[in-house]
Amino acid sequence: MQGPLLNCSVSEVIWERAVPFAYRERCVRAMFDLFAQLFDGGPLTASVNMWWDSLAFDWECGNRARENGGEDQAMQDVMFATLARILDLPSESSQAAALHGLGHLHHPETADLIQSYLNRNNALSPER
Repeated sequence: MQGPLLNCSVSEVIWERAVPFAYRERCVRAMFDLFAQLFDGGPLTASVNMWWDSLAFDWECGNRARENGGEDQAMQDVMFATLARILDLPSESSQAAALHGLGHLHHPETADLIQSYLNRNNALSPER
């Protein structure tokens, strides 16, 4: 479902130009529900933490760049908004996954979002 080696994987589907961008955007935004209803606080901690690697790592390694505009920028904004919502979920594993994804996404508002998160969660454990 997640890995880039399957033609039907999420990471392939969200970049399939034959699918209208609005549908691909909805797919990414629906990942919030996946975290809130399935992953949040469940036994899939390692999977949850790595969920965004196959989706956001393209910005980390330079395969995608915000400066390219178009879908690179639009999808980065959609992922950022989704990760910001996941960061507000109550479970530590979902929050950690969102922070991990934000680290790969390289969105220009990441530092502000993380600072806001830290300000709201000033009693975080050192492990987080």
